[in-house]
Amino acid sequence: MRARSAQARSGRAAAPKDDASAAAPLSRESRLDVALSTVVAALPGGGEPRVGQQQMAAAVAAAFGHSRHLFVRAGTGTGKSLAYLLPAILSERRVLVATATKALQEQLAQKDLPQIATALGVSLDFAVLKGRSNYLCRQRLHESEVAGRQGELDVEGADARRGELARQATAIAEWAARTELGDRAELAIEPTRACGRPSA
Repeated sequence: MRARSAQARSGRAAAPKDDASAAAPLSRESRLDVALSTVVAALPGGGEPRVGQQQMAAAVAAAFGHSRHLFVRAGTGTGKSLAYLLPAILSERRVLVATATKALQEQLAQKDLPQIATALGVSLDFAVLKGRSNYLCRQRLHESEVAGRQGELDVEGADARRGELARQATAIAEWAARTELGDRAELAIEPTRACGRPSA
C-alpha cells in the first residue's frame, strides 16, 4: 500500500491535513503521534487513545526505521490494525500485510484503510490478494465443461441432484463470463464438491 498526496509525490511523507506545523518537518515519532491522534479522533463515534496501541505503533515505526523484524503480541481491543497500518503508510514503502483470515483482510480493505485515507487526506493504493483457491481457475472450468459431468448417479434422488449440479454449473459459467477479478467471494452460490470447485 502506498500513500499519495501532493507532498508524497514530491518525495516527502504526507502529513495529516490539519497539521499546523507544516512549515517545520516533524520527526518520525511526532508524525506518527499526529497521524494516530488524527485517525483515532476521526473514527465513527470518536475514538480514544490507547496506550498499548501507541506503544505498538512506535515499535512498528522503529522497526521500519531500522529495517528490522518485529514480533508483537497484543490482546483484543488494543487497536492493532491502526498500530501497524499507520507506520506502514508513513514509512513510504511498499508493504505487504498478511492476515490470518479473509474477514480481517476485508476489514482492512473495506473499512480501516479507507478511514485512514479520509482522516489523513491522502490517497492509498492497495490491493487484496487471496490464496489461489479463492480465484477462478479457467483451466479447471474448461475441463469441467469438456467433461460435461455426464456420469450417471446411482443414488436415490439422482435426477434432482443432477438438476442442482446443472444449475450450479450454469451459475459458475455465467459468473466466469462476466467476472473481472475471478474472486470466488463474488460468486452468489457456494458450489457443492460434486459440482467441482471453479478454483485451483
